[in-house]
Amino acid sequence: KLKKAHEGLERTNFILQEEMAARKETERALRESEKLYRNIFEKNNAMKWLVDPSSGRIIDANPAACEFYQYSHEEITNLRLWDVNVTGESDVKKFLARANSGEKTEFTFQHRLASGEIRDVQIYTGTLESSGKKLLHSIIVDITDRTRAEKALRNAHDELERRVEIRTAELSKANKLLQEENEARKRSEEALRQSERHLKSLMESASNFTVYRLISDGDNPNLLSVIFVSPSITDIMGVSEPMSFETWFKHIHPDDVERIVRANIKAFETLQFDETMRIYHPQKQKWIWIHAVSTGFEDKEYQRKYVNGILIDVTREKNAEEALRESDKRLNAILDATTETIVLFDREGIVHAANQTVCDRLGTTKEEFIGKRIYDFFPPDVAEGRRQKWNEVFDTGKPVSFEDSREGMIFAQRAYPILDDGGQVEMVTAFANDKTDRKQAEEDCNRLQNPLRQAQKL
Repeated sequence: KLKKAHEGLERTNFILQEEMAARKETERALRESEKLYRNIFEKNNAMKWLVDPSSGRIIDANPAACEFYQYSHEEITNLRLWDVNVTGESDVKKFLARANSGEKTEFTFQHRLASGEIRDVQIYTGTLESSGKKLLHSIIVDITDRTRAEKALRNAHDELERRVEIRTAELSKANKLLQEENEARKRSEEALRQSERHLKSLMESASNFTVYRLISDGDNPNLLSVIFVSPSITDIMGVSEPMSFETWFKHIHPDDVERIVRANIKAFETLQFDETMRIYHPQKQKWIWIHAVSTGFEDKEYQRKYVNGILIDVTREKNAEEALRESDKRLNAILDATTETIVLFDREGIVHAANQTVCDRLGTTKEEFIGKRIYDFFPPDVAEGRRQKWNEVFDTGKPVSFEDSREGMIFAQRAYPILDDGGQVEMVTAFANDKTDRKQAEEDCNRLQNPLRQAQKL
């Protein structure tokens, strides 16, 4: 009996050892499986998360997803899917139902990052079970660049089609014109005479411009004579002898003479002249601005040079430009007159505008300051503190106020967002006021008042 009992115990022990070995193998396989899953889930560059379809809560997210959405793991796992999906809760719940049922596994949405930026994403979703609970396993792909490129491609395609339509219409029109030209050849002489009448009418009716043609002398190519000129030259430039080219520019401003002579000499080589000059109008008794543009061409047969040109009165435009320069000068004077520092810069810290006060405080000039990184002009600790505050304006689109100090001086800082046409923060304008003297005065006042308060208590 003892022998049989011993043999039974040995068989039982053997079976238990086999079961324990199998259990250890199962546990090892489970650990390996979990490790493999974690490696696939967490160490994958693809953005992934697990979502509870019943509540919409994000159960888990890998580092790639946290980095993309700009949340920590703790923050993102406290969100529900509609917190990042711009379509809203009701539509997201419909998506969850369809994904949970397996009706649809691929979706395209717009997701909002922690910074507020909207990105286009494509989501591939499947189901899995964990602890007896059904979850949605999603892979997220950022397709923002692709959708923008597709949109640009569609726009380019539409533009190409539009141009093709326009070109087709132009070609059709040109073909029709050629046919009409063949049919109207007999009427060409009358058309030419009519064109000459129109040209004459144009020249005679010109008011603020003058059209002319000159011809060079056969023996002296640098000597030009007038073939025709619009009568308006008399009113525009006060010329008393329009057919005498030498009289056109005899009242040119002394400061412009040298430049115009050089341009005229060069024009005989390039056959191009484009200059603006001041001319004294004897009838109006004032200086006017004339923009002269001309093109020369050679008649190879007769060895003559011709010049076709136009003279335009641009006095009004020049006066407007001068007024604008004066306005800019006054504005800069106003900005430079304030004791506050004023500087305009972009997200990278590149300075686009600044007043003289900020340059004086930083020991630099506008020429050296504008176009450089503003943070390079501060001590590292001051630069980092201001960068954090100013980045709040870029990130939130809201103004900020704060105080800081530099080299023993205390500054009251204010920064305001400058938005582009799309409503995004393009630049920041920062103002700083030196409060050092005021702070010192307040501290001195407090020190003087403390003994008085003590005396009053006694």
